[in-house]
Amino acid sequence: MTFADSSSHLFHISFILAAAVYMFCLAYKYSRKYSVVKGNLKIHPDIKSNILKSRGLFEETLAKAPIGIALLDADYRCFWNNDSLVEFLGASQKNLSGELLEDWIPLKYRKKFYSEIKKKTVKPFEIMFTNELWGIVTISTVRKNQKSLGYFIVQIADITDKHLMEEKLTHQAIHDSLTGLPNKLLFYDRLQHAIEKNKRKNQGLAVLFCDIDHFKDINDAMGHLVGDELLLIAADRIRNSLRTNDTVARFGGDEFVILIENLDFQEEALEIANKVIKEVKKPIALHDEEIFVTTSIGIFNVDQDTISADEVLKFADSAMYVAKEAGRDQIAIYDHKQEGVVLANLKIGNDLHRALKNKEFELLYQPIMDLKTGNITGVEALLYWNHPEKGVVGPSEFIHLAEETDLIIPIGNWVLEEAIRAKAEISKKLNLDLTMSVNLSFRQLANENTTNVILDFVKEYEINPNEILLEITESSFVQDSVHVRAVMEKLIRHNCKFAIDDFGTGYSSFNYLKRFSAEILKIDTSFTKHICDTSEDLAIVAAIINLGMALNMKIVAEGIETEEQLAQLLTLGCNYGQGYLFSRAISKQTLHEILATSSRNWKILEENVSNIDN
Repeated sequence: MTFADSSSHLFHISFILAAAVYMFCLAYKYSRKYSVVKGNLKIHPDIKSNILKSRGLFEETLAKAPIGIALLDADYRCFWNNDSLVEFLGASQKNLSGELLEDWIPLKYRKKFYSEIKKKTVKPFEIMFTNELWGIVTISTVRKNQKSLGYFIVQIADITDKHLMEEKLTHQAIHDSLTGLPNKLLFYDRLQHAIEKNKRKNQGLAVLFCDIDHFKDINDAMGHLVGDELLLIAADRIRNSLRTNDTVARFGGDEFVILIENLDFQEEALEIANKVIKEVKKPIALHDEEIFVTTSIGIFNVDQDTISADEVLKFADSAMYVAKEAGRDQIAIYDHKQEGVVLANLKIGNDLHRALKNKEFELLYQPIMDLKTGNITGVEALLYWNHPEKGVVGPSEFIHLAEETDLIIPIGNWVLEEAIRAKAEISKKLNLDLTMSVNLSFRQLANENTTNVILDFVKEYEINPNEILLEITESSFVQDSVHVRAVMEKLIRHNCKFAIDDFGTGYSSFNYLKRFSAEILKIDTSFTKHICDTSEDLAIVAAIINLGMALNMKIVAEGIETEEQLAQLLTLGCNYGQGYLFSRAISKQTLHEILATSSRNWKILEENVSNIDN
């Protein structure tokens, strides 16, 4: 039955019941009237009997009616009701006599109810009641005469199922059936509203057009079910890369479109696109297979002159195709002023060149703690970018782009020299033997000069090589294991030490751990963060610690933020760690002042950092 048929059917029931109510009122009125007459007027017994029978029949009919019915007097007080009304309202007693109408009606609907009830002809209207049920209300008026009001007949039919079905169909009409994301229709509407809002307030607006690379090949090779699962995971990763108020929609197939509002600067859209790129390319485990996918993204930054949603989507789409043609796993930006598309990597590359030339980079240092004693045993040098427009930019937002170009070599060499110089100053000025950890990218390991660069800096600044810890990721082993191993062995012969960073997020091959002579295994923040929340992460961390201990490696947990995480790591046997619980990354000057204090214990570390910064 359609909604139209349902409404028509409901109207006919209401009409019949209204007639029954009216007849009941007449029977009620006349049986009451003539039963008290004590004059000469007499009623034939058969007529009186028929009236009483009619009243009883109608009263029984209304009492068992499937919709709620009440009779109200001129003051809107109930003097009769049926059981269906009581059941619908969830009332505690069956007889509602004497109760006011407003006791049943939610506050926000009362004004409308009273305005409707005063009209000569009242059309049925809908109300959501306090128990979250929907009812359609019909009101009829019974008059004593033309001037005098008699009763109100109120009928309330339960249409909750109808409303739920309407909401479901409405949701289905504007959402993608596979991912549950908004579809093109809903996205288009939101985009058009955002464009109009941006014309008035110029609050910053961008659209990202994303396409999963080689999705058709995966779909054809592994089947549509696997393809659908992949899309669900990709949709979830894209959604988790965004801010709370951003909108991501699926346009069909492997296309996702993102609406970003309230941008402080245009480059913010590029930062979000980079997060999406990074999240989507993480390995996906499906049906005993590990799948790697990438995405190509086109960006259009909307200005106040933009006319329509169609225009925005066309420009973002064209930028996305340029990103694909550039080799996929790329970001391209449509330049509205130049009426052309610029690859984001080219733009960020230019910015990084300028940053290196203008000395916009800075090293900050995060202490590494002995978890048992609470003392600082070393520091990790972390690269930050003092961007002239964005402010301080963290390494996760630009290092991967530097690695895709040759810029990582000069930037990496600068980091090595600054970190080794800082280590030399700590040793000489403070007479402390702390380990300085420095990150090396695969491109640096692959570069034939890197070994000599490191050894030259060690010699120039007169430090012990075994106090330099070079951190490399698992992926470095896989890309060129023979060359990486040769570089590592040469540096180890000169007493340099290695750590495997972010262990567990890449290939996690036991074979690589056995073949490469690393002394330290670092547990990635993503596992430490949820160690007290999920049994899975707890089990992974426990396994990494046990593995490291079996191979005589030291274990360092990254991203420790709470006392609970610290306690759990100590219980598992992890003896070293770093994170905001102890200290954020701090400047070289602040580090020197902290290390110069009488105590290097983490319990007073953050207090000292705060005092110095203030």
